[in-house]
Amino acid sequence: SRFIARMSHEIRTPLSGLLGFLDLLGKSTLSDDQKEMYTSMHSAGLLLKAVVNDILDSAKLQDGMVKLDFHPAELRHTVDAVVSIFRQLIHSKGLYCEVEVC
Repeated sequence: SRFIARMSHEIRTPLSGLLGFLDLLGKSTLSDDQKEMYTSMHSAGLLLKAVVNDILDSAKLQDGMVKLDFHPAELRHTVDAVVSIFRQLIHSKGLYCEVEVC
């Protein structure tokens, strides 16, 4: 688990830099297509960062360094984030995607 924790930190640092540059890009003047691509890239980056954080947390849990904290989650936001990553690809193939969270 030390190896996993180390690798997670090694991945997190450049990923944070990438997300920072994406934030700068998002503040610039973009066409509608570019805005949609930016949104997809930014969402994918945030999801990847969440995965890396989860891996690091898992390693800490195994070492007994973390206490679990349960709280409600908003499923709609998670589903919207995942769909937004694939929306550009779906539309580029002439397909339509509709997701309904009840």
